[in-house]
Amino acid sequence: MLAVALATQSENALFWGISYSGETSDVIELMKAARNLGLKTISLSRSGSSKISELANVSLFTARAPEAKIRSAATSSRFAQLLVIDVVFFAYSSSQYELTVKQLEKTKQTIQQLNE
Repeated sequence: MLAVALATQSENALFWGISYSGETSDVIELMKAARNLGLKTISLSRSGSSKISELANVSLFTARAPEAKIRSAATSSRFAQLLVIDVVFFAYSSSQYELTVKQLEKTKQTIQQLNE
């Protein structure tokens, strides 16, 4: 489904590949597809060289977080990645405030229609 969405994007679209290891095969294949379609790409992975960071136009990294001995959900690494996503989103939203407000209103209306 995501591959179909990639193929219909405009030249200004951005693909953001997220993989803690940087080696998740599905993310690597989607990153390659996005690059082949001429999209700009960002990767988010743990620090160090990885396949998705090599494919990306811009690479963002999180520190290698120590996980609990009993890994139930890799919460430290996931929290670190969510924090990066939030910071980038709020920075973009602040710089594109009017557009962001319009898009959020549009999203709200669409969700309300789906819930009716």
